[in-house]
Amino acid sequence: MTKMIIIITVFSASIFSALLADDNSIWAGPTRDNIYTETNLADSWPEDGPELLWQFDSLGIGYSAVAVNSSGVYVTGMKSDRTGHLYAFNHDGSIKWTIPYGSEWHRGFPGTRSTPVIYEGLMYFESAQGVVFCIKPENGEIVWSKDLMNDYGGVNIQYGLSESILVDDDRVICTPGGSEHNLMALNRLTGEVIWTNSAKGEPPTYLTPSLIERNGSKFLVTMTSSSIMGIEFETGELLWSHLFINGGETFPNTPIYRDGFIYCVAGYRMGGIMLQLSPDNRDVKEIWRNATLDNQMGGVIVMDGYIYGSGHMSDPAWQCLDWRTGEVIHRSEEIGNGAILYADGKFYCYSENGTVSLIKADSKSFDIISQFQITAGTNEHFAHHIIHGENLYVRHGDSLMVYKIN
Repeated sequence: MTKMIIIITVFSASIFSALLADDNSIWAGPTRDNIYTETNLADSWPEDGPELLWQFDSLGIGYSAVAVNSSGVYVTGMKSDRTGHLYAFNHDGSIKWTIPYGSEWHRGFPGTRSTPVIYEGLMYFESAQGVVFCIKPENGEIVWSKDLMNDYGGVNIQYGLSESILVDDDRVICTPGGSEHNLMALNRLTGEVIWTNSAKGEPPTYLTPSLIERNGSKFLVTMTSSSIMGIEFETGELLWSHLFINGGETFPNTPIYRDGFIYCVAGYRMGGIMLQLSPDNRDVKEIWRNATLDNQMGGVIVMDGYIYGSGHMSDPAWQCLDWRTGEVIHRSEEIGNGAILYADGKFYCYSENGTVSLIKADSKSFDIISQFQITAGTNEHFAHHIIHGENLYVRHGDSLMVYKIN
């Protein structure tokens, strides 16, 4: 009887853990590569755009995207007193709760940056002033917080810390950027330090790392001001580094991994670089560089051996590159440059001019199916859009809009 109870308990715990994992909300989609798994989405939209389900216009200033799971919709914004607020909405647009959490970024391009991440029942985000929070999504209670600047010698940067926290297994990965505590892993339940390292001792930049599992090992790929780095996930050991420099030390895009290759891309005429991992993951070699697709911060999609995204200063057009060679296959100037995601066989592009476009693209063409314009909101159209279930979520400054796209 005792043995049966133990088996049932373990089985129930496994089911509960799986259910929590299915309800995660991860930066840039479930695999952190801007690809979403939703299906049965509309093949086209009406002339004035998909149905607007609800809209909220008092978030405060911000560029962060939303986190969405079965319990609600979560997003941050900075009020006029420079205080960041975290909002929780029900799926009908009514507010569940809101909490102030402290000072936010009030210098160049003021407002919130970090997109909340929900992982196995808890939510994590980082203020642009370098405070990491763990929150209970059901009521906004702060479980723990860590001040990377004051407690760990962190270094802030021109536009404020912007990483959307990477959470996996029992740990939270963050980048204080100091000479001693350059990267850190914190226990996701308690906030206690698991490991810290000095890495290359460089200031942080704006990106969220990639998490890669290959040949029996698990490691991070991230960037600081001049380096791409591989970091062992369990211990924090620096496995390798590769020089990658642009004039603004600006790297907001999460590296993308496919089959032993890593692609990193930056704006300001830097462009992209392809690295090949050694079999033991302890070294890399450079395969090619392409300066034409210099994506600033909207991300790219890798699909069927091709890279899709928009340029910045080298060529602001939307481009298709060959993954193997970096060769530009085709380009389009029909819509402005911006953020991109992929779901159900189509690309969803949110341009910095406020246009949202449904695109059919492959290695031969870039074809606009439908478009509509975001007219509500404030300041730049920099926030990434996301898809969850049958809805498209678009944040523009102090406004959040939710559209039905099934």
